[in-house]
Amino acid sequence: MCRYSHIVWDWNGTLIDDAWLGVEIINEMLTARGIAPITLERYRTVFGFPVRDYYRKIGFFVDEETVWEEVANDFIARYHRRMHEVKLFPDAVSTLECFHERGITQTILSAMEEKTLKRHAEELGIAQFFVHIQGVDNHYADGKAHMAETIAVRLNAAPCSMLFLGDTLHDIEVARRIGCDCLLCARGHQSKERLVCAGVPVVDSLVEVAARLP
Repeated sequence: MCRYSHIVWDWNGTLIDDAWLGVEIINEMLTARGIAPITLERYRTVFGFPVRDYYRKIGFFVDEETVWEEVANDFIARYHRRMHEVKLFPDAVSTLECFHERGITQTILSAMEEKTLKRHAEELGIAQFFVHIQGVDNHYADGKAHMAETIAVRLNAAPCSMLFLGDTLHDIEVARRIGCDCLLCARGHQSKERLVCAGVPVVDSLVEVAARLP
């Protein structure tokens, strides 16, 4: 294995601690529609990509496109109104600084809409750590695997020199699309029980990540 020279970061649930907010918002929406709310634990057992499937699992009727768009836009509007409440995980900055000091370049690849993603990274004071910040061009969170090849080409890096850091099973799919290794942090949007069955290393915090790098 060659030494990692580039880290590709997921955003939600990996660098920023926002699973709690997702649950609060989804429960507001469920309650307004007469559907039982969910706990954070339940959320982490059912959340996944594409998020439309997750919405179905918790009781939303999103098979019709107009209904799906209404529900998705409702969630995004509520999230944007409260996005200022979302903070970085306590060990995020120190980990970013550690990689930067080692000369390892870093990128964000997220299913969040790109302009919102860049603005949030700037507001949290960490945009300077990344050579690329790439999100999607819509608010429907269908996933980011389709953008993986674009990132690989932009970085012009050998797959074995890249590490993808995420918090969901979808991040493994993205890493495999690039052909690079993946490491998951089990405190975001999916439970540790789900992640450890996937065959990639799983840690409980970013503090553990740097020690694992060759």
